[in-house]
Amino acid sequence: MLIPNSLRMEYMPKMVYAIVRLVGSGQYTADELRKRITASVTRNYDDSSNDRFGMLLTFALDGGFIREKNGYFETEFTDEELESFPEFTYALLGKLIIQNNNMFDAMLKYYLSSDQTIEGDYTGTAAKFREKSLEDPKVKSFRIEEDNVHGFFFWVEALGIATFESYRSGHLYFCVEELLLRCINKHPEFKNLGSMPTKQFLDLIQRDLYFIPFCCADDGNVIMYPLSQALRILDNMGVIALENRQDSDQMWHLPSSRVFSKNNTFTNVRVC
Repeated sequence: MLIPNSLRMEYMPKMVYAIVRLVGSGQYTADELRKRITASVTRNYDDSSNDRFGMLLTFALDGGFIREKNGYFETEFTDEELESFPEFTYALLGKLIIQNNNMFDAMLKYYLSSDQTIEGDYTGTAAKFREKSLEDPKVKSFRIEEDNVHGFFFWVEALGIATFESYRSGHLYFCVEELLLRCINKHPEFKNLGSMPTKQFLDLIQRDLYFIPFCCADDGNVIMYPLSQALRILDNMGVIALENRQDSDQMWHLPSSRVFSKNNTFTNVRVC
């Protein structure tokens, strides 16, 4: 699955969820889906020019959230994953696959490699993010507009990767620690693995959190600010322990922190 390159502010995550959840509840044609979601059945679903339902359905199809088979729609999301919006978005993080030519992934990699918060009213924040992100050649190649940034913010917030200080205003903060804690709580078997090499730990959590590679530098064992902050918080809480093993030849580095005084290097992670 992927977040399609048609990403715009119209493709609200909860609206996409509504379509996917309906598809998961039974066998429906496009017109039947439309009838159950909207008050109008006058347009064919692939006429998306002025049709919000058609646009959302196409977005869900292009992203692989749903698929059409013999005139009906189906989804790989389970009933449990569709039980609530938070369950859906968390499950989606484990189904998304990093794409080389994907706008959302390029923007997310840029964002997660940053150590800066972005602040201002919602429109101002979008403008600032667009201006800064265009310094990255991979992001610039997509010729993103502010509508794309709004759509990006909607999905980043829905996926739980970041949150605004207040309702879509103020600072935009990373909150990767909440996702990491949920991942660890979902997998109690991690505790049985003892002191794991950091690469093994990262590979394990990437199964649930597809974006983890974006949190690591391309040219070495350096963990970028959003994930390093999450690791330090969970280490401070006693959920995990960042350890140094003399028998390991893989040293990992965290950016310096003014809040956490613990060593900035470690080799292993233990889930406590």
